[in-house]
Amino acid sequence: MKQIRYLFLGLLGLLVTAALHASSNLDQEREDLFAPILNNPPLRADLMSHAKKIPTNFNYTELFGSDVDVLLVGEEHHDPIPARDINLMIKNLVGNRAGLTHVASEFLLASEQPFLDAFAQKQLSYEELKKKCKLGQRAFVAEIARRYGVKVVGLEIARTHEDYPWALSAEGLAARNQAWADKIVAIKRQNPQAKILVHAGSYHTQLSASYGKTLAQVLKQNGLKVKVVEFTSVTDAVWKKLNISGKYDLLFTIPDNLKPYVRADYVVYAPFADYTSEEKARISEMSDSIYKEKIVTAVTEDGCLLDPDNPMCSVIINTSRIKLK
Repeated sequence: MKQIRYLFLGLLGLLVTAALHASSNLDQEREDLFAPILNNPPLRADLMSHAKKIPTNFNYTELFGSDVDVLLVGEEHHDPIPARDINLMIKNLVGNRAGLTHVASEFLLASEQPFLDAFAQKQLSYEELKKKCKLGQRAFVAEIARRYGVKVVGLEIARTHEDYPWALSAEGLAARNQAWADKIVAIKRQNPQAKILVHAGSYHTQLSASYGKTLAQVLKQNGLKVKVVEFTSVTDAVWKKLNISGKYDLLFTIPDNLKPYVRADYVVYAPFADYTSEEKARISEMSDSIYKEKIVTAVTEDGCLLDPDNPMCSVIINTSRIKLK
């Protein structure tokens, strides 16, 4: 019995090692591509000259022009900010009549689509939806999408969560990108006027990659007009080497000559949160009132950080954005 157990643990260790190795290869490629910017002062200066502090009234609609079919939003999976800002994007794009019709997510399985549709039709509660989804809290995007009349689409294939080494291999990444692209292209064929927001890891959304065709490339080959925005932060192993000072979020508009190093059209860079004593007091007061009044639900709890209409979330967002005079 012990031998079977050790054999199982050994196989599990090999799978984990393979997944980490595939991930580290991708990380190393990204680091190598970015190195010229770090080592070449003119290139670094060029990149920084295309950065601007994001104001409190910033609206993501400016990244989603009328000539864009799909806005790809890429994240580093340890970064919590994209999961919040994808909801802010929905609010912005609907509020400014940018024509947003769908939000598609790597973090929701294609097989979970019946649950997402049932939630959209108010046949499931948010608590029930979280239990149905593999990545429960990632389902919060469905709450905001329903509020603003946008359809949520689950992209991920089940094998990804069953075979991590395959999912991060060149074969797996290419297969996943193709499967996701097929769903997005099908949406556009059914509704040529559709405007789609896609949220996934940046190794999928980036403009190019050595492992094969990225999602951006596959979509472009199918005639769709695509823009890529990547989220990064001071915790990013690559971007933190720029030693960017300041407390405010930055939006980088990447010029064509720097895209081989960055592989995105835009980059949103976030520093460490730097709350004033007043902001800390406001956040604490809001948090205390929620629990004292015993109105905690899955929606209110997740919404504190993920809902742009939630007062606490709004304070957190505006803390890192500059107030224009």
